[in-house]
Parts: sequence; C-alpha cells; structure tokens
Amino acid sequence: WRKNREVFLRTYRNTCKLHEQLAPEELLTHEFVTPDRAVQRTTFASGTEVVVNFGDKPQQVTVKGEKLLLPQNGFAVRGPKVKQSLALVDGKAVTTIQTPGYWYSSDKGVVMRREAPGVVRIGADLWPQGMVLDPSLVAGDWDPSTAIAYRLDREGERVAAVDWINKGKLQTGLLTESSGLELVFGRAAQRPDLGIREDGVERNPQPAKRGQPIRLSVQVRNAGSVAGRGRLTVHAAPGQAWSQLASANISVGARAEKRVDLTIPTDRLDGWRVLDVGISPDGPAGELCVANNRATVGITVNVDRDAWPWPARVEATVDPGDIARSEETVVLPVDLGPVLRRAGIQGSLDPGGIRLVEYDVSGGMHFVPSQFDPATDFDATTNPKGVLCWRMWSQTPANQARRFYILLPDQKTKLWPNYGSDWTESTQTVDTTGYKAGFADGVLTSISRKLYEMFFPRLLPDFLHSLIFSSADTGWGQEEASTVKRFEVLHTGPVRTVIRVEKELKAGVTYEKTYTFYPNRIDIEINVNKQAGGLYSRAHYKLPGTFIDNAGVTAKVDGNGEENQATYGKTKDPRWYAVLGDGWAHSCIALSKFDHIAYWDGGQMGAIGFVGGEYKNVRMSYVIHGLEKDASFAEDDWKRLTNPVKVRIEEPAQ
Repeated sequence: WRKNREVFLRTYRNTCKLHEQLAPEELLTHEFVTPDRAVQRTTFASGTEVVVNFGDKPQQVTVKGEKLLLPQNGFAVRGPKVKQSLALVDGKAVTTIQTPGYWYSSDKGVVMRREAPGVVRIGADLWPQGMVLDPSLVAGDWDPSTAIAYRLDREGERVAAVDWINKGKLQTGLLTESSGLELVFGRAAQRPDLGIREDGVERNPQPAKRGQPIRLSVQVRNAGSVAGRGRLTVHAAPGQAWSQLASANISVGARAEKRVDLTIPTDRLDGWRVLDVGISPDGPAGELCVANNRATVGITVNVDRDAWPWPARVEATVDPGDIARSEETVVLPVDLGPVLRRAGIQGSLDPGGIRLVEYDVSGGMHFVPSQFDPATDFDATTNPKGVLCWRMWSQTPANQARRFYILLPDQKTKLWPNYGSDWTESTQTVDTTGYKAGFADGVLTSISRKLYEMFFPRLLPDFLHSLIFSSADTGWGQEEASTVKRFEVLHTGPVRTVIRVEKELKAGVTYEKTYTFYPNRIDIEINVNKQAGGLYSRAHYKLPGTFIDNAGVTAKVDGNGEENQATYGKTKDPRWYAVLGDGWAHSCIALSKFDHIAYWDGGQMGAIGFVGGEYKNVRMSYVIHGLEKDASFAEDDWKRLTNPVKVRIEEPAQ
C-alpha cells in the first residue's frame, strides 16, 4: 500500500467512478476506430460513449463532438452522467472526472464532493494561492451569495471560516496545514457562527501588577447567515467554573463583528498566566463551527516584594552532575509537612498556591512553570506529600548548579493554581510545546512533532501509528477484542500530564499503563497481571525512517521487511533505539531491564519495541526530537534520563 499508494488511488478514481455510472447499463456497441485497432469505441444504452487509445502513440479522437488528444492508455468518456478523460493538455497528461456530486482534476490535485444538500467538501494535495474552483460542477444548488468556506483540521472538523468566495467561485488563499475545505450554503448555512478572531484578543496593561485590573478587548465575529447570541467568558483554568474571571452577554448580527471589553481582576493571579477565552452560544439550532469559540491569551502579573503573598520560602539547589542539560524537567517527590512546620506555617496546605522562582546571579527573580501533584493519600493538614515538578529554562552546563526557591503559601494566601494544562478531554489529546499526541480506545495512536517557524508552531504529519501491547495471544498488530476498564487523568498542569489506562485483553491479560507526558518526552510504566510475551509497548509508524540501536544495528523502516531477520533480537540488554525520519526523530530509552529489541517491519511499518521477562514496573521513555543527522542524540537521552539531576533542599527562610 505505501509503496504503490498513488497507483492504487489512480486506479480507484479512474475505475470506480466510471463503473458507478455504467455498471447497470446495457453495452450496445464495440468497434475498432483505427486500422491497427489501437483506438476502440464502446457505447452504452444511456448514450454514454467511451474511447480508449491502447496504442503507443498519442491519438486525436472526437467524442460527442469534442476533440481530445489521448496518450498511450488514454481515454475519454462522455455521457449524461459522466465526463471523464485522461488526455494531453499542453503536452501534460491530465485526468479529469465529473459525475453527479463528484469532480476531480489531477492537474490541480483537487477532489470536490457534494456531501449533502448545501455542503461541498474539497480536498487537495497542495493549496496554492489563487487557485480557482467552481463548486457548481458538483452542486447544482450552489449559491455563492449564502456560501461560507471553512478550513478543516486533520480529523475533518471545521476549524474557522475563510473569506475565499469571490465572483461566484472559490479562490483559495495559502493553506499550509489542513485536511481540506468545506463549503456551506443555502439552507445549510442558515445558522450562526460566533467565533473569536485569530489574534483578536488585546490586553492592557502588560505586564500588570497584582491587584491592578487588566482590560481584555475581544474581537468577536459571526460568520454565519443569521444573528448569533451567547455569553463570552474568561477563565483562569479551561472548563473550570470556579476559575471564572469575567463574563458578558453578546449579540452579533449576521456576517458582522463586534469588539467586547472585559475587566480581569488580578488579586488571585501571579506570574505568567494563560487565560481561556470562550463563547457559549445560545439557542437550540447550534453553530456552524464550534472550534473557533475558544482562544487563549497570555498575561503577566508581577508581584511586588512588599506585598509578597508567600510567608516562607525553601531553597532548592539543582545539580546537573557532569551532564549538560537542555530544557530539563525537575521531578521531586517531597513531604512538605516537616518543611511547613520548620517554617512556622500552621493549618492546611493549599497546593495550588505553591510557586517556584529562580534567582539569577544578579539577584533577579523569575517565576518558572511548576506544579504540585498530590500523592494518592494526600491530606492538606496531616499528610501534605506529593511530587513537585518544574522546568529549568534554556541550557544548564555540566557541573553548574542552579538555585530555585519553593514559595510556600499559608491559609491567608489566596492564589489560584498555576494552571496551564496540555490535556484536552474532548479530543483525547495532549498538546505540549514539543509535540501533540492522541488516544483512541485507550491506545496512543498518534504523535506529531512541532516545528517552530518565527516562534509559531506548525504541526508536522503524524509519524506514529500506534503504541500497543503486542503478543500472539492478544494480537501482534492491534489489541484485539480489548476493553478499556479505566482511563483516568491523574494529574495535569503546565509541566506534565499523567494518564493511567487499564485494559482487558484476550487470553485473560490485563495491563495498566501510566503515561507521563513532559514537554519533549513520554514516560511509560507498564504493569501486567501475568507474563504475556514481554513486548508491552510496540511502535508502529505512519512515516518511513531509519532504525538504529545502541549496538549500531541499523535497518530501514519502510514496511518492506527486508532486514527483519538481521535485526530482530540481535542486540542483547539494549539501552536504547532510535528512529530518524524526514524532519522528525525519536529515541526510546530503556528505564528498566530488557532482553532484546523486537523488530518486524512488514505489513505495518516498524513494529518495534523492547522485549523483557519482567511484567511489573516495566519502564521506558520516548523522547521526541526534530531533524537529526545521526543517532548520537539517543545516547545523550540515555545518559540524561538514567542520571537525573540531584536536588538539595535547604532550611526554610522567612
């Protein structure tokens, strides 16, 4: 499939659309048009005429009065329900297909399809600026005066309206990342579409001092054909009603815009914050698009030292050892009970008020992204245990310690949690600064790396097809007949997201996988109820690449399987393996003991994973990278993850 994908698609288009129209019709005549019998003509009961050139030279033919130049194996079809050809146009072989509700052109690389009354969906290989398409070719009810064009995401859902209807046709703008467009018109467009303009949120002042209100000015657009009403809200934590900061009722006319001003109180905010701005539409009819109802905006709230809301601080010195670090995440299991008592803080602990700051050599203070994940038996008064996580920005040279302060709140400290989750419940995705990953049926089914261009991220195509539990009894290529018993988000915040999945498979096998998503890596811990083959996290790929492991064994990941026998199980006691692709790479680091590496690149691309005899506390980490020229990054990842930073906690300071 991967090797001959274009051939399969071409065969499907050229054959299936034609036979959808002609299969039930009676064939009336078949004749040889040229003496060498290279050109042949067939007619059908509907009057449809088919002419094919089987010769090795181009042939000029006339079909239903239309002249076409057919290349070798070229053809032309003309009839009441089908217009199709593979003909030479300006010396280039071009395929065009038009049947009721369907149009394709290989010259433009475009497919248009009528999905329903008033709905046309368009897919393209590329979206060049200024490409002109005529939707009336597939929709007789096309009405450009009511039409709205929507950009689609990878899942085919509407993302935002684009102003591309011009003189009755679609004239495209530049579209770099999309699965297509959808046109809505006529009665199907008679709904509102309230949305927040991209880059349509302004804030002032910035930065602000704690206690100083911030004015948010939000540009609201209604792309729909009828007026829309709703409520505009701003939250400190997405979807959390308790964190609402401001709200206002809104009403926007059809095809109109309005700027709405909101006042944001800052007495419970501090540091860098990402606020969630959303629209909740009124009315039972629903909206044409819901993805554009939300936006985020970053604000900075400075805290004066003379109004410090934290009564105590604890110094934490981070020692990187003899390994240089980049954008390192610190993970510190901690019992804050003794620390709070030594600091003289009474009563219960509010974990949402804990902050981390770093002091530089000049004495400057910088808040850093942090979160406190309470332990399962956490009690704010009697057992304030948990895991404190924070990010160390930029580079940390080897043997150069960095000094942080853990800021501790008391009962008088009233701060909202330093929220900034990467998890989106509605799409089952984790969206970090380095990648985007998605779940389906409890299985990690996609990972896409982010490429930053002028500080703006662009999501590259998924390179991962799935990470599965693989065995002869439960299924080699998929988790067959499985049931998700539990899918639980244990922790989420600005530093990491922790998700636990329990699945019941065939042959009485049950596993529990805990995924911890950091900005540039995914840690996985696996526990199985019994020994089941030892291949508990097997990667299948969507994109080709090059496999290499710490022993230097290499192979091509392309689905052909030519190097399976020479690669499978060759490296014993593996430390890591890596796969390098076009614009992306990743390492897989062994964090527990394994016997060898399974490699079977046939059918599905890849099928790679560590194999071991243990079935409890099986651990590994997938580290996501960009374009890499060799696999030296994987050795660096192994050194870094198997030698974590050391943290020394000092006595509390007032």
